[in-house]
Amino acid sequence: MKFTVIFASVIAAFTVGVVARDCTPGLDYCGSVLKDIGNENRLVVRQCLYDYGRQWDEQDDTLFTCSPNSSGEYVGYLTYKTYCGRGRCHNGGGGKHDYCS
Repeated sequence: MKFTVIFASVIAAFTVGVVARDCTPGLDYCGSVLKDIGNENRLVVRQCLYDYGRQWDEQDDTLFTCSPNSSGEYVGYLTYKTYCGRGRCHNGGGGKHDYCS
């Protein structure tokens, strides 16, 4: 599994988004929620922040969008949406968008 995450991170340098594990395409996620879903998402979240010129310490309080992938799996391309501010990104609950306050 580590190889897959590293490979996804390398590929991310050449693409707009990076692949996140077990996110639902079309939903917005806080970085902290993505990390809770799967530990390997930590590297994916950091890579996405890097790709968008953001600081890695913003990871928990950043909102990302899980975009559909072409294979139809419950894996999508993670793209940066916005930084909510410290402690202002909230879990919307299962099947709902996370949000900034």
